[in-house]
Amino acid sequence: MLLSKTGRINNDQWYLIKLVAGKDGVLCYIDDELIFHVPAAPGPVTASVTEDKETNQIIVKLVNSSSTALTTSLDIPALTGNQTVPVTLLTGANRTDRNSLTSPDLIKPTTVNLNLSKSCTINLPAYSMQVFRFDKPAGAAKQVVKAGKGSKGTPFRLAPNPSKQVTRLAFDKADGQPYAISVYDQQGKLVLHNDKLTQAQVNLNTASLPASTYLVSLEHAGKRYTESLVLE
Repeated sequence: MLLSKTGRINNDQWYLIKLVAGKDGVLCYIDDELIFHVPAAPGPVTASVTEDKETNQIIVKLVNSSSTALTTSLDIPALTGNQTVPVTLLTGANRTDRNSLTSPDLIKPTTVNLNLSKSCTINLPAYSMQVFRFDKPAGAAKQVVKAGKGSKGTPFRLAPNPSKQVTRLAFDKADGQPYAISVYDQQGKLVLHNDKLTQAQVNLNTASLPASTYLVSLEHAGKRYTESLVLE
C-alpha cells in the first residue's frame, strides 16, 4: 500500500531528502522521517505516462525487467494518422552488465524510430528501458494511452541493438547442445552463419555489413527463433 504523510515544505529551510530504492519499492525520507512509500510494480513490464503541458506532448516510459524479450500493445484511440517519433532505448545483455574504464560503452542510450498508430505493438528487449514522446491528440480524453502487459518473445537477446560493429548474443536456453545462428539482409540473403555454437553468449562481428536492418535467426533443438538487428 502507499504510505504518505501530510505536512508542508517551508521556504528558506534546508532539508535532508533521501530516496531508498529496493525490490519492494521506493522509500522517501525527509530529515530521516519516512514520508511516503511507493510499492514496486509487479512487472516484468511497467509503464509510465505523463503529460508535458508546456509542449502539449505525452511522455511514455516502458520498462522490461525480465531476461526475455517481450512485446506490448499500445492503444492511442484519439490519435489521427500516424506519427514517427524517436525512442531513447537503454538495454544490456545481462542484468549484471556495468560500464567500466575498459568497457565505457557497454550500456549506453541509443535512438530508434517508432511508428505510432491508434493501436500498435512495441518490442521490449530484455533488461530494457525506453522513453518517447508524441504530440497529444486534440480533444483526447484523460487516459490518452493504454499499454498492455506484454507477451513472451524470443529466448535470445542482442545488445547493443542498434549496433555498429559487434553485437553480443545471449541465449537463455543454451544447454551444451549445438545451435546455429544465421543473419539475413532485407533481400533474404544469408550474410553470416555459424552452426557449431554451444556457449550461452557469442559475439556477432558485423563490422563488414552495411547499415541496415537484418533478421537474426537462431535454431536449437528443432525450434527456430528470430529477432531484428539494426546496424548503424
